[in-house]
Amino acid sequence: MPLTKLPTLEFGDWLPDLGLHENPGTPEAKNVVPVPRGFASLSSPEAIYGALDAPCVGGYWSLDESGSRFNFGADATQLYRLNNVTGAMDNVSRVGNYTSTGSWDFARFGSRVLAVSPDNDTQYFDTEASTLFADLPGSPPRGRTIGVVRDFIMVGRINDGGDKFDTVAWSGFNNSEIWGTNYSAQSDQQTLPGRSGEVQRIVPGQVGRILTENSLWVATYIGPPQVFRFDEVVRNSGTPAWRSVCWASGLIFFLGHEGFMVWDGGAAPPRQLGANRVDQWFRDNLAADSERLVIGAVDRRNTLAYWAFPSSSSGTLDRVIIYNWSQDRWSYGEMTTQFLVEYAPPGFNLDTIDSLLPGGIDANSFNMDSGAFRGQDLGLAVYTSSNALGGLTGPALAAEIHTREFDTGSFRNRMIVTEVESLIEGSPATVRASVGTRERQGDNVAFSAAVERNAIGAHACRASGRFLRARLQTTGPFKLARGVRLVGREKGRR
Repeated sequence: MPLTKLPTLEFGDWLPDLGLHENPGTPEAKNVVPVPRGFASLSSPEAIYGALDAPCVGGYWSLDESGSRFNFGADATQLYRLNNVTGAMDNVSRVGNYTSTGSWDFARFGSRVLAVSPDNDTQYFDTEASTLFADLPGSPPRGRTIGVVRDFIMVGRINDGGDKFDTVAWSGFNNSEIWGTNYSAQSDQQTLPGRSGEVQRIVPGQVGRILTENSLWVATYIGPPQVFRFDEVVRNSGTPAWRSVCWASGLIFFLGHEGFMVWDGGAAPPRQLGANRVDQWFRDNLAADSERLVIGAVDRRNTLAYWAFPSSSSGTLDRVIIYNWSQDRWSYGEMTTQFLVEYAPPGFNLDTIDSLLPGGIDANSFNMDSGAFRGQDLGLAVYTSSNALGGLTGPALAAEIHTREFDTGSFRNRMIVTEVESLIEGSPATVRASVGTRERQGDNVAFSAAVERNAIGAHACRASGRFLRARLQTTGPFKLARGVRLVGREKGRR
């Protein structure tokens, strides 16, 4: 039979939970980002700014009234501010630093950036006046999570002399220095009843959204004497991973007990994002009992949510799973990070870039078109294994993408493939293609030798079997990997 061009096999949604044969999507999408019609390359973490003295356990960005950008970081005993001139992470802790802690959470109230930790007194930094953090006056409770709801600061999982894991407290009206039960100032606290469990995260806004272990709550301001009405809008749906909660565009993303979820903050139950798609893959790859270590952050400009997680018992965050909410598609990456955080790049110009790149532009590997240097609006930052603040701006990670597995439609007939054409755009990358085959569903897949593409983008691969798929492996960046075209024919029975 003559060789013919087989149908184009486009890279569909990454669906590792649906097995290999007749998977309607893509069984493997490693070190790529989901984009319309395919995948783009995923860049590696790269240190851009200075380093903390120890691993990162918190981060935050803020603006003051003049539009100046502030980026804060935290390790177990110190709080830091990114120096917008030198690029260093300056220690701006109170005098004496802090008791060692496993987490810091931040919020902005007026010109003040507030920081809470279960093990330290609540801190504040006035972006218009402070040079160091200081204890917030008014004896506020310690807590694990903080958010601003209307004109109040709200702290969750508080400790005001006793550990109240299921309680939230809020400040006086438009006053960060009044706490406790004060009816005239409207400050108070509320224990969330029932089986909610620990308060995990407070999402700020005109209405407060509170995620607990087992419930989703809405806190609505109603004025004195009750001040806030707390409605348990969704029962038996919460999160075991408080750091997994991240939000953008009116959507709240989090790792739930059922898998990855999105909640619009209302009375409707959250929607499952990963069911029968990626949730089982995630469970299989997550280190045992490590849900609490999962860290989420959003890249708003690219409508991407990232979750970093450990794949071994070491606790090292060495994987990321990525969701594009505008495309409703997934992928994953293999990279090591300490922390993910949204940040506001300070921006550099020709007068200030020398402080960051003392060896000059030519002596550094940074992409100078990166938003980290232009001062563009919000981006995704990472803390690298060296404790340094940076971004996903390094060299592209070596990627691997598979097509779906296909057959002739007859359980007896086999196929032979002689050529693969890789459909990759905007790519200086080295691309290698191979064909995976197996005779029976119970067999392991055997791949042909990986072959680089020639001048017309074709790879001379030769393989035959009853069940076939194509695999692309790349080194270097690309804008869009869309799929492959195959040349081959039916081979008949064996």
